[in-house]
Amino acid sequence: MTEYVLMTPDELVQNGLIFGYRSADNEIYMGIYPVIYGYRVNAGYTGDIVYQFSICAGNDQKAAEEIFSIVLDLFRNRHTKNPFRGIPHYQERRPYYYDENFVADLRREVDFENIEKVRLLPLALLRAMMLPLITEYARRA
Repeated sequence: MTEYVLMTPDELVQNGLIFGYRSADNEIYMGIYPVIYGYRVNAGYTGDIVYQFSICAGNDQKAAEEIFSIVLDLFRNRHTKNPFRGIPHYQERRPYYYDENFVADLRREVDFENIEKVRLLPLALLRAMMLPLITEYARRA
């Protein structure tokens, strides 16, 4: 099992996230990224400028927690050089729960009922808490 740790506030700001985990070896990160109409769950290799996985959760707290929990569970339990292989990463419809094919592909990879569920503070509150950090980071840049 690969160990994942909570990202520090500086790591969150650098990646544009409001909540996230990274692998203990700092190779992979995943987090919740705010967008105009809600949230995306993004994951990728640290230092890359593209995401390997970016899924729309809409403006739905439960959906963001669910897809984040699924991705975290997949990564924790994959023992391969490319933990992204086989994970569905494209949605026809957004948010992801409206895309039956995407959800079916995801269910083939993970048992939704038996994963550790991530529970977060309200996402709007997390977003508001990050604003002063983002402002300070921009000042230092």
